[in-house]
Amino acid sequence: MATNLAPVDSREVVRCDHCLLVQFRTSNSLCRRCHISLDEEEPEIVQAPAPQLVPAAHRGHLNLASSIRAMRLRNGLSQRQLAGRMSVPRTYVSKIENEKATPTLSSLERLARALEVSVPDLLSGGERKIRSSRKCCRSFRS
Repeated sequence: MATNLAPVDSREVVRCDHCLLVQFRTSNSLCRRCHISLDEEEPEIVQAPAPQLVPAAHRGHLNLASSIRAMRLRNGLSQRQLAGRMSVPRTYVSKIENEKATPTLSSLERLARALEVSVPDLLSGGERKIRSSRKCCRSFRS
């Protein structure tokens, strides 16, 4: 038994904004594939929270990434050379420097060894080494 349908000319063709399926409008106005409403809804206006500024000392790995790059460049090493010393892929060094990956403790130890610094010096961005050399220079002036 055949069902009488409205002629194709009188049926509305719509595209689902969610799954992009092109279809005739259903009687319940839900998409045939993802079952989301085909009727455009007004977007809710949501007040974005004000961004909280984090002091540089509390940024964690953000400061670490820039200090690793600075130390690498100070030693005249390319990412490939540093990765070779660490026995890791070059892309891992790149991801650490671009804040796409956070190094593990063992990676920090390998980084420090490859850059010829201690882990605390690496985490402080080399500031400990600079401060201790300043103290040393002050003692010579006295």
